[in-house]
Amino acid sequence: MGEVGARGKSTPTVHHGKIHLHLTVILRWDSTASEEARERMIFEGDSHEIDRYLQAVNEIQRPMESATIAEEHNKANSAIQIAMARLEDEFRK
Repeated sequence: MGEVGARGKSTPTVHHGKIHLHLTVILRWDSTASEEARERMIFEGDSHEIDRYLQAVNEIQRPMESATIAEEHNKANSAIQIAMARLEDEFRK
């Protein structure tokens, strides 16, 4: 795990680990990549899964704001776009 800097902010290694976890949750529901995601709705499922998904969407924005590595920023930005598209689909149905 990463270290905490002088101002209490996490270093990029911590962000990278968190981004990976959040990406996993978000991409699990990417309807363009998963047949299971196309057949199921997030909000019709377990409340724990709903909370995990929304938490991942919320948390992925934080590392993006302080991302110092271009690749990290691109992954976070892509995940946010995927999440936004998925949530739009959920609300239309």
